[in-house]
Amino acid sequence: MQQNVDLIQEYNSIIDEFKKRHGMLVDVAEKTQLKIKQVTGLRDGVSATIQYLRTCTKLRETQISTITNVVDTQTALADNQTTIQQGNNIRTLTYITIAYLPLGFITVSPLFTRFSPPLVAQMINIPPPRASSQSNTPLSWTKQLTGSSQCSSFCSLSRLTF
Repeated sequence: MQQNVDLIQEYNSIIDEFKKRHGMLVDVAEKTQLKIKQVTGLRDGVSATIQYLRTCTKLRETQISTITNVVDTQTALADNQTTIQQGNNIRTLTYITIAYLPLGFITVSPLFTRFSPPLVAQMINIPPPRASSQSNTPLSWTKQLTGSSQCSSFCSLSRLTF
């Protein structure tokens, strides 16, 4: 019987030790579950932060794209304004050319062609030269148009204004 009592005591001590260790394991399991919940919460927080940063990055990219488009539009607008100004300059130059080019031909043509001085004289209402042997030469018409017999073609060209 003593043996039984010893066995029962040993059994009870083993059960007590088992209960202690089981309690410690339960505590460790609870702490582990708590840590798992904390890590899961941190992971979710990090995931939410990463998602927020991705959203912010996309928003910044959109803003940068918009700013780039605005700068491109402003540059294109400045280029268009320059083009319009150049077009206006070309139009003005065309008007000046339309006005002065025929005048230049009228002024220079008596010096270089034989038959144009009478036409020019008729256009500006100058009577034909007096009848002489040289009445149809360009020099006689030039004398009458310019009023000088000493005037050369260089002299007539130097009077032109541009």
